[in-house]
Amino acid sequence: CWDTPTAKRFDVSVTGKTSKASMWDYLECLKDPRIVIMIFQYSACFGTELSMNAQLATHFRVYFQMESGSASALAGCFGLMNLFARSLGGILSDALFAKFAFPGRLWVQFICLFLEGVFLFAFACIDNT
Repeated sequence: CWDTPTAKRFDVSVTGKTSKASMWDYLECLKDPRIVIMIFQYSACFGTELSMNAQLATHFRVYFQMESGSASALAGCFGLMNLFARSLGGILSDALFAKFAFPGRLWVQFICLFLEGVFLFAFACIDNT
């Protein structure tokens, strides 16, 4: 697991700094387009997860006329799935980073988000007949 594109572990002494990072240091990071891409990808992924967690039980209860307990249990499985899916995504990202460097990590994220969109579209097309 690498902390940065060029080093296995981040060492603050490399930067010559002896104090904590300021707000300007964080804003300086936004000049790197790779960081901005990763921020947008994570926001899309986590935002979708939060939206699904908030609405899935209601969707099952109303759209499929499920009992509240059953709908909540089924919606909870989506949250449980995220526990191992997040880990598998990190493992796959690290594996492709080892083989293709930073572009491999970006491709994993892109492919995972693309497939997430495909499956959400398929989920939206399901009817209750």
